[in-house]
Amino acid sequence: MEDIMHIRSAFLRGLISDAVRNAIRKQGYDGVNVDLNDISAGYSENEKKVHVHLDIDAEMSKKDLVDILRSIDIL
Repeated sequence: MEDIMHIRSAFLRGLISDAVRNAIRKQGYDGVNVDLNDISAGYSENEKKVHVHLDIDAEMSKKDLVDILRSIDIL
């Protein structure tokens, strides 16, 4: 059996975007703006795994992007 959740409501997407934006700002990146366009999640009982698909637009300075990528050891 598989459970699927797809959030299309602008209100809920706005709340999630605000939560993500606040979490990023708490890390010291004040100039980052995040807008969640779409989110869907599915849970497979057989595999015991969750698959999450996010469609996100983010706007930030080049410095913030480089700092974020360095903090997660990509650069």
